[in-house]
Amino acid sequence: MTEALVAEGVYVGGAVRVASYDPTLLPLFAADGEEPSGRFDDPRREFRVRYAAHSVRGCLVELMSQWRPSASEVVARARAFKRSEFDIAPQWLDPAVPKAWLSQQYMVEFRAVRTTSIFDLPGNLADLSNDERIAELVVSGFGDDQVLDVATVMMAGPAGRRVSQQVARSVYERQPRPDGIHFRSRFDPDELCWALYSHCAIDWKTSARSLSSEDNDDRAAVKAAAAVHGLAVPQEWR
Repeated sequence: MTEALVAEGVYVGGAVRVASYDPTLLPLFAADGEEPSGRFDDPRREFRVRYAAHSVRGCLVELMSQWRPSASEVVARARAFKRSEFDIAPQWLDPAVPKAWLSQQYMVEFRAVRTTSIFDLPGNLADLSNDERIAELVVSGFGDDQVLDVATVMMAGPAGRRVSQQVARSVYERQPRPDGIHFRSRFDPDELCWALYSHCAIDWKTSARSLSSEDNDDRAAVKAAAAVHGLAVPQEWR
């Protein structure tokens, strides 16, 4: 029995999950009428996914991307100041991680305990190159000349989400069924991340606890993750 997740042929000593609820719980499915929002969520709502990373920083790098100013916000602010969007200084946008959001984040450390495989991106992506369902979404979303590669799977926006969610579905249907998908963060490729299917057996190494600005490691992770996105953090987290 393995005691760690397998990534790129290396046994990793464990993983971390951060969420705005008890991170030992599986997330809820999207409400009726809503599209699944997670990169590797199931479009058919058959399986659920736990997102995790090798470090707290890795989890936060992924989660904090929601607070980055969008291109439309940059353009709108630039027009408001009658400046070119290429001139606008980051501080004009005041992008910051909300204090209330940080106070609602919980973390837990764990190990996966199954012996089945973790599907690796990009290592195993060629195995899906002949999947007609994925190919159709790539063509409809990005054009006839686009190929299935990691950049396509990790693309932001509705078209990219449809591709990545079908990738998750196609991987889930493989036999023997993998426990999840290993990928590198789109925002920092040094951060190893996982999307673990709900059937993956988990050994929780710690109890869930809230992130604390009084914990040096938590504070360092928050600051480092925010810096990746050019975000400010509340005073107590500096």
